[in-house]
Amino acid sequence: MLKQRRPQHRQRSHLFRDSGLAILCVYLCQAVILADDSEGVEPNRVKPTAVNVQLVDGPRTSGVLSSLDAMELSVHTAAGEESRWPLTDVLWVARQDGVRMEQETPPLVLLANNDVLCGEVTAVDEEQLTLAWTGTTPPTSVSIPMESVRSIAFRQPQEPLNRTRIQRLWALLQTDKDRLISTDYTHIDGELVGLSENKVHLKTPLAMVSTPVEQLFAVILNSELSSAPLLEGSYVLITLVDGSRVTWDTLELNESGELSGATVWGTQISLPVDQVVQIQFLGDRVIAIAEVTPGEYVFTPYLTEKHPLIRNRNVRGGPLRLRGTSYATGLGMHSKSAVTYDLTDGSYHQFRAVVGVDDITGGDGSVVFSIEVDGLRVYKSPALTGKSPAEAVESINLVGAKSLKLIVDFGEFANISDIADWCNAVLIKSKN
Repeated sequence: MLKQRRPQHRQRSHLFRDSGLAILCVYLCQAVILADDSEGVEPNRVKPTAVNVQLVDGPRTSGVLSSLDAMELSVHTAAGEESRWPLTDVLWVARQDGVRMEQETPPLVLLANNDVLCGEVTAVDEEQLTLAWTGTTPPTSVSIPMESVRSIAFRQPQEPLNRTRIQRLWALLQTDKDRLISTDYTHIDGELVGLSENKVHLKTPLAMVSTPVEQLFAVILNSELSSAPLLEGSYVLITLVDGSRVTWDTLELNESGELSGATVWGTQISLPVDQVVQIQFLGDRVIAIAEVTPGEYVFTPYLTEKHPLIRNRNVRGGPLRLRGTSYATGLGMHSKSAVTYDLTDGSYHQFRAVVGVDDITGGDGSVVFSIEVDGLRVYKSPALTGKSPAEAVESINLVGAKSLKLIVDFGEFANISDIADWCNAVLIKSKN
């Protein structure tokens, strides 16, 4: 039976998500204020935004978004027609102007559910972290429950190898203590007490340590005290121009033309729609495979190094990124490996993904992606390198299937730099 992942019990605070909340409204548009010299300033008006709409069971449609609410969206096409779909039939909505999400660069906060908020941390105590979030201009002060925080990255080294080394720590390390990573590459373990006066305060068995922020690469929080919110029902995943990725429980367009609502980690925030790159509709018919517990994962090392299966990031801890485009959800793998999912509930009819070798390789690497359904090979890519275009895997038929296996095999150069990504990898449920 295919099962979605379940979080650990929360221990830092008692903030719980109301899983019965529904998505109120998602509306991608741009608000403009028009002034009239004789009449004064008129109320905010909404300027429609050109978008691409990818349907679950159909082609991509372009047009001007005219409406989007909790139930459906509609666009005016170039032919002058009004096209309308229920949200259960929509995979994603993206800007048509081609604006991309920036590379994920500190300072930032990584959450336990793999959300990322870019910006400077201004305060930390036992209950919450406060961030000057760059998803808005000027930055907005956002409070995040400490139980939802995985790590704080203040900066990164200039050298590519050291940058990857530090990123792997703050993104992937599991530890039973809070850990300060200093810019001299040493670390101190203890209990994070807070951040004030531009210093991080850590209680160790021997003494209280206060380290200036400028001397730190990152703070990694105790994995045993962090937990991701339980995802039940529909939710919305938004990627932003500044490199942030935020998962929303409820969302609506306010009168100022901003998207406003509750995140799945329980904080109310707002953002201007001109900062949005893509909106994905998940949890109903579209299931992110990163939120599904695999039945089996097998890694076959070329020599001795082993690589785990990574959710929503590449195997070196960086964001999933192919040819300059970042992806908020998917799987990070390395040659040679295979992950199998049990589909015996029989409710799925297709699998989709975008595959390729991650940009972190600098053009190196060579892997072959393949897919097996019930033990039969149904897809095999050519050998893809870090310079090959990303390849779309369209609509793998899962009707009646009992198992799905995703495989990354060696290409032409053994396992060197074989950082393989399954981006936007989703299972599509059959329509009722």
